[in-house]
This record gives sequence, C-alpha cells and structure tokens, in this order.
Amino acid sequence: TGCMCGALAAGILVISLLYGRTAPVGPRYGCISQLSAHLHQRFQEELGGKCCAMLRPFYQKIDKENSCRDIYKKGAELAVEVALSAPGLVPECRMPRALQRFLGRIV
Repeated sequence: TGCMCGALAAGILVISLLYGRTAPVGPRYGCISQLSAHLHQRFQEELGGKCCAMLRPFYQKIDKENSCRDIYKKGAELAVEVALSAPGLVPECRMPRALQRFLGRIV
C-alpha cells in the first residue's frame, strides 16, 4: 500500500531477529510487540511520519540524488537504539548472548 516505510519495516525485522523466539513453542510475541511499538513511536517522532507515501516526497526534495538515503540512515540508527536499549525498555527482554559478545568486542 506504500504506507509503511521500508526503513521502519527493516528495523522491526532486525529487532524481531534479535529478540524474537528461537523455537516454535513458547510465547508467540514475547517483548517484540512492545519493542516494535517503541520503534514506531521513535520513527514517528524523529521523521514526522511512518508512511512511505508521506515521507518520500518530502525527503526526496532535500536529497541531491532524489533518494530515501536519509530516511534509511535514521531508521537504522533508531533500530539499533531500540535493540541496544531493549532490556531497559521492556524488562522481560533479555539481550541475546550473540549481541552481548559482539558488544563486548567493540567496547
């Protein structure tokens, strides 16, 4: 429909991969619903909307290449922000070990 920005959808996908269930049994969504809602809210606050059809014309006017590069950059930053702060945002979210190890290497 053109109404969910691809940058937002990609951010939700990444957060779901990190914090989603790892087996077909157990809670269906866990903390994903809350994290997704938080990303939606942050995206709306930072970019002024979540609908591609609304965002694209505005951001293409300010981009020399007429692309959505700035939207994707900001969307990626917001997804990383939510992923790294997930345990503080939603107490039942536990940071995956792989992410903990990765962060331990770069800090």
